[in-house]
Amino acid sequence: VDDMDIIISSTSGQSVDVDWNIPELKSFSIDKMFPNPFNPSTEINYTVEHDGNLNIAVYNLLGQQIAELYKGYQELGPHKVLWNAENVPSGVYYVNITHQNGQSESMKAVLLK
Repeated sequence: VDDMDIIISSTSGQSVDVDWNIPELKSFSIDKMFPNPFNPSTEINYTVEHDGNLNIAVYNLLGQQIAELYKGYQELGPHKVLWNAENVPSGVYYVNITHQNGQSESMKAVLLK
């Protein structure tokens, strides 16, 4: 909230200076996955809003990582990555993107063969 003032004081009523070191809350957004459901590949489109290290991985319903689609530094802007699941059985999977600041988002992917 941009229009909020917070005053913090000690138990004796003295004003206390606070350094608000708030991390960026949104460093990327998943735009779309198309097609979904898919066979055998799908394209994941995402936008990086703050440069940094990014990891894109695919997990099965047991939480096991079955593929790593990208790991490394990404610059600001739109990006896309292709997941070719030719050697993966039909099922529901989760594509997870994690930024170095801790932001993590997942999108469900349905593979139909």
